[in-house]
Amino acid sequence: AAYAYDEWPIRSLPDEVPTANDLLPYDVVIWSAPEDAPGYIGAEDTVTGYLSAGGRLFLTGQDVGYLDGSGLSFLSPYYQGYLKAVFVQDDADIWTLEGTLGDLFAGLTITITGAGGADNQGYPDEIAVYDTDAAAAVFAYQGGGYGGVRASTCLDYRTLYLSFGFEAISDRAARHEVMSRTLAWLAAAPSTAALELTPSTQTHVGPP
Repeated sequence: AAYAYDEWPIRSLPDEVPTANDLLPYDVVIWSAPEDAPGYIGAEDTVTGYLSAGGRLFLTGQDVGYLDGSGLSFLSPYYQGYLKAVFVQDDADIWTLEGTLGDLFAGLTITITGAGGADNQGYPDEIAVYDTDAAAAVFAYQGGGYGGVRASTCLDYRTLYLSFGFEAISDRAARHEVMSRTLAWLAAAPSTAALELTPSTQTHVGPP
């Protein structure tokens, strides 16, 4: 998409794990975790520090929820606290997702298996929204469950978290569209005003 970028490979732990200060000069950080997760490799302080300073993060990986969201009985502080996501199960066992109506990827249908992509998804996580005031689902698996959550409303930072590997999207044009919408949304100026209305009383039982 003709964006200028730097690449930071993490091959040796803990020596090559970046710090929050390493990430802060960048407008957007894309964190790809094909077989691990930030907390799992000891980078939870990096993520929380970067987002606390107003960072914009795109996090993608099929085991991020399983490894950092309590699938292995470990809940990294950034997972619910900053991503506003909840781990549901380790294997959605569904390979097609649709953008949720009225949100970032509305109108898009993607497939995360087969030729054309990395074809490396064995156990894509199913997730849910932890804080509906601050976050919303952006991708849903066909047949049920969510595969993507964005967090931004009334927050000083923005995150987009896909619980599958972005690299596995099998259609090049669809990959380009997902990345283009993601970068545009992450880099956009924050809203200057917002309004939320909650009724003082709600009817829970009424006539049929």
